[in-house]
Amino acid sequence: MGVSWVFEHDKSAKEVERLLEGGGAEQIGTFTVDCLPYIPNDKLTGVEYRLRDFVIRVGTASQVTTAKGVIVEAIIFVEYEPSQLAVQSVHMMTEMMQMFFPQYADNKPDVINKTSPEPYSALDTMYQYLMIFRRMRKKA
Repeated sequence: MGVSWVFEHDKSAKEVERLLEGGGAEQIGTFTVDCLPYIPNDKLTGVEYRLRDFVIRVGTASQVTTAKGVIVEAIIFVEYEPSQLAVQSVHMMTEMMQMFFPQYADNKPDVINKTSPEPYSALDTMYQYLMIFRRMRKKA
């Protein structure tokens, strides 16, 4: 697992998928994220892509049975695999975000916008998803 940048996108999942495929990304599978372990109220399902050193997940977020928005892994999930330190990968991830998602490149998540070389963990990714699902609940 590498460092992840999770954000909510204002376009449909299909539009984002076409953008990634046009940029040379290849579909490598599907994924699901549940917010609650027993009765998932918030759920994200979608497609996973590989673009060189990056894994990008694009999916549709839903609350119970109502579609709430697109998350690129916000809900777009952009993961830079070669590094476990956010400090080392933030410039590479920012460059990738500017190329494919320029309107979101300036909004770095707190967990990757650190100045000290702390190891990045799965909890950091889970925290990003939790914040997005919380914002989506407030929209309802």
